[in-house]
Amino acid sequence: SRKSLTLPCCGNKAIAKTSPLGTQFFAHHRKSIDCLSQPESKEHLRLKALVASAAESAGWDVTTEFIGESSKGKKWIADIYCTKGRVKIALEIQLSQQTETELKARHKRYLESGVRDGWFMKQNVYNNSGHSSHKEFPRFGIKNFEDNKTPLMSDYDTTVEQFIKELLTGGLEWKRDVDTEVIYYMGSVCWKC
Repeated sequence: SRKSLTLPCCGNKAIAKTSPLGTQFFAHHRKSIDCLSQPESKEHLRLKALVASAAESAGWDVTTEFIGESSKGKKWIADIYCTKGRVKIALEIQLSQQTETELKARHKRYLESGVRDGWFMKQNVYNNSGHSSHKEFPRFGIKNFEDNKTPLMSDYDTTVEQFIKELLTGGLEWKRDVDTEVIYYMGSVCWKC
């Protein structure tokens, strides 16, 4: 009898596909409504492959689309899941808009699972997230990843690939800046006048 492949996210039948960029992957034959996974753009797939490759080059064991569960029973899927000894890190590629509430909820699930997380966000998504990156909840802007260009870090003079290697080998150092306040002025006409 023929055995069929199933997807770990929902146990449904899988089919092999090739993306327009030549990346091979498995997709749902028919997706159920309770499945955790979401469709991914070619840019997302490309960045995920690049980050996973950089993490492997840095000496980490890497799994893409890793499914985990928090201590409170909440399931999650990491884009790139890296392990080395007892250290567990989830690296997320976030190209679509996400509310701060949802980002914090996803971050909390990782914390409850004993997993560090790092977020690599499209520049406007990063800006809209409040870009409050800090050691406990690291978020970084990325740019230049469309049309087979070399993806770059927005706020650092390096490629995404080199940044990942430095991040995972201890080549980056967190420093705290003095908090600053910014006041924005917007001219408007009084609606009563």
